Amino acid sequence: MYKTLCVAALLLATLTFVSGSKRADASPATTISSPVIIVKGKLANLTGVIPQTTIFTPTATGLYRLTVYATTTTADPNGGSYYGYNLFFTDVTGTQQSYQELLASTDSQIGVWNNGLVPYSVAFQAEAGTPVSYSLTLESGPGDTAVFALYYVVERLE
Repeated sequence: MYKTLCVAALLLATLTFVSGSKRADASPATTISSPVIIVKGKLANLTGVIPQTTIFTPTATGLYRLTVYATTTTADPNGGSYYGYNLFFTDVTGTQQSYQELLASTDSQIGVWNNGLVPYSVAFQAEAGTPVSYSLTLESGPGDTAVFALYYVVERLE
């Protein structure tokens, strides 16, 4: 009988230990999910504008985030051009456009962004079946011999 009581006590202690401190009426743990990368890319050896180009076409309406980074890889110390990044998308209200000045080729340093700006990141809602596109435009200056790279990633947030 002593052995039976000891085994019962050990089983009870084990069950109490593995059940944790969760109350019987506690809500289930919430699952935290990370954004899903839809598309990413790197465009190297760029020397000028990029016409409007489709990045992706969403298969589901949702919230997305685009992050863009540009860096000068070959500087033009005599340059004077500024480039802008344009994002085009369609949300529930219609066609939208977002703009960010990205890059200046006036600096003689490689890897310098215009005015020390951080990478461009924007959240937007996109409607299913409508293309999301971008363009790189020359905002001022005649163009020059600077060479740059453009990196981007699009994530689905919800």
